[in-house]
Amino acid sequence: MRFISESPESRYSIISYNGLNIFLDTNDFSSESIQKAQSFCALHSYAKTRTNAVYFLRGTTKQVDYDKILVGILEAETLPIQLNEIVHCLTFWNQEGEDCFQINGKDGQTYSEFILKCILSDCQVFVEPYSELFITGRGGDHVWVSHKDCDQLIMIIHF
Repeated sequence: MRFISESPESRYSIISYNGLNIFLDTNDFSSESIQKAQSFCALHSYAKTRTNAVYFLRGTTKQVDYDKILVGILEAETLPIQLNEIVHCLTFWNQEGEDCFQINGKDGQTYSEFILKCILSDCQVFVEPYSELFITGRGGDHVWVSHKDCDQLIMIIHF
């Protein structure tokens, strides 16, 4: 699979919170979502760490509840263009995850386990054509993508 969609900067709304860019779905640009995104960043001290952006993308039609949102945290200075599609997958899973879980979730599997398994699969698909540059994996309650040669973390995805 090899296609690169548009950059997140051109597709989503961006707000600045203490110098940190927070990406929101354009159709979810409400005062409640802005406040929840800022509270999320404050809770995890993202504006005070080396985080460069937060992808707080709840979807455009069926938006996930705030307590179930899958969030992408950009640790690298910039998002490599080869990984743009991973950001768009966050919107998909936050919009369609509940329905997919109802249909495909296994007995005893939690929603977060199911969604993390799905986003890991997506990351593997988009990293595989560039396996000389990037690696991805899962650690507990998050999925990560990093540069292969220097182990520099690019993105962490978690609830």
